Parts: sequence; structure tokens; C-alpha cells
Amino acid sequence: MNLKRVVTTISVAILLFAVIGGDKAFALSLAVQKGEKYNIHMSNEQETVVTFNNQEMTAKQKMDMDCSMNVLDVDKDKNVTIGYSYDAIKILADSAGEKIAYDSNQDDNSNPFSSIYSGILGKTFTVKLDSKGKVLEIKGLGDIINSTIDNAPGTGQQKQALKKSLEQSFNDESLKLMFQQSMNNYPPSNVKVGDTWEDKNELNVIFPMVIASKYKFSSEKDGMLTVNMKSTINADTQNNPIDIMGIKANVVLNGEINGNINMNKKNVFLQNENIIQHISGEMEIQTGTETPQTITLPLAITSTITCEITKK
Repeated sequence: MNLKRVVTTISVAILLFAVIGGDKAFALSLAVQKGEKYNIHMSNEQETVVTFNNQEMTAKQKMDMDCSMNVLDVDKDKNVTIGYSYDAIKILADSAGEKIAYDSNQDDNSNPFSSIYSGILGKTFTVKLDSKGKVLEIKGLGDIINSTIDNAPGTGQQKQALKKSLEQSFNDESLKLMFQQSMNNYPPSNVKVGDTWEDKNELNVIFPMVIASKYKFSSEKDGMLTVNMKSTINADTQNNPIDIMGIKANVVLNGEINGNINMNKKNVFLQNENIIQHISGEMEIQTGTETPQTITLPLAITSTITCEITKK
């Protein structure tokens, strides 16, 4: 069994996998205006450790991404349509001793990441959501995924395996839920400092998972609204193997997310957030065809995610 491939696959799969004060109560809901434009900078630093035959294999990745976000429309019901486009991507990856660096600002066609991300940069997709962050519609992201597949290196068979994995994980419903998880941090009713609320989302991105979150409106200061977040993550394929880029696997993972979300009081829009995520568990890999074998791989994943949004 090629353990390096397993470590790389797990790392890529998981990476592919986003309030206020005094005695007054605030209605926390999105209040951006048509025509506004924003820059987003996001950084995701991740370490994945997989154990096989008492040997630890480590994959480290850091991705920095810059994105433009334009408010295309705000309708009479306060539903917001936002256009997103990726401007720049930088990746540093060290997977089982194999190091790869990629910077979209440097023209290097020999870099294996170049052919993949060239299909993403400059492309636009739109997300329509209501004032509480519920995603109503996504358009254009499927075209970006297809472009990524078309530009990916590898044989036709390998591309088909990649396409199958992406289509399972990034269908319309999964994408709606994924965006809703990252945007739907607003409480269902008016809140004041010290108040809490909860939500739960069931996602099926790479593998099915349940994310249960608790939020606390901790402070209002200098025009900034701060919310503390704590979430639990549970993933269990329940002995129904999934296909992760050509590898059949059962997954049982548990973890938690802790973070702070800072919003602009004027438009109640995310300004910056800092999140730390810890996940651990096991992945059972099925190998062989004539004589199938199951290999159990304990794994642990730590991610540090930061996001900052600035108005143009």
C-alpha cells in the first residue's frame, strides 16, 4: 500500500473542505448595500498525522487565498446576491517529505498546482442568501469545479476518480449547506451582550458530518461586535464506504472548533475571524480486489484558520 498517497489524499480531501452591547438588544442580520465591494483574505494552516504500522506520516499544508466579493443585488425582501471571484492563491505543502510550493502570481506551468488552479482564478460564482445568512441559491460554482477537473494532471481514469469525488462532495445541496455553515452565524432573534444561541448543520462534503455550534455574544466595542463560537464535529460513514479520490474508506472522526467572530456593527458583516480546529479518529481503507483487506489508520488533524474582510 502506498502510504504517501493515502496521507496526501486525506490531507487534500479535508482541506477541500467559511452581537453586542449594553442593555440594548440588537437584531443581528446582514445589512450590506448593493454596489459595495470587499476583499477577502483567508489563511488555512493544516497538519494531518496518519499512523500506519506504528509509523507516523505527517502532511502539512498552508493555503493563503485572496478573493473579491461584490454585492450585486439586495432585493425588497433583503435577500442579498454576492459575486465571488478568486484573485490569488498561494500554497506551501509538505506531504510525507515531498514539498510543493505554488504562487498564482508566478507563471510556472511546470508546477502541478498551476494546471489545477488556473481553472479557478478569475472565475466568478454567485451566492444568494437571506438576511440571516441562509443560502437560497448558488450559481456558477459547478463550472469552476468542472474547469478544475479539466485542467488537473493525470490519466483519464484518474480524472474520472477526481470528478466522481468532487461531484459527490460539491453538489448543489452540499454547497448550499457549506456556505450556510460559514455565513449563518446570526441569532434567530434580537440579542444583547451575554446572550447565547445554537445551531446544527448536517453536511456531506467529502464525507457526511454533523456540526453543532454554540455562540455567545461576548462584547460590543469600538464599532465591533464579537461573538465566541464553540462547535463539535462528528463524522461517521456507518460502514458505508465512501470514495475519496479512488480510495474506498470508512471514516469515524470527532473534534471541536473554537473561535472568535468579529462583525462590523454598521452592516453586521464579518470583518475577521480566528478559528482553531482539532479532529481525530480513524479511517478504514479498503485495499485489493481479489483478496480485499481493511487497513485501519488512526489520524489527527489540526487546522488554524483566519479570515479578514476589508471594504474596497
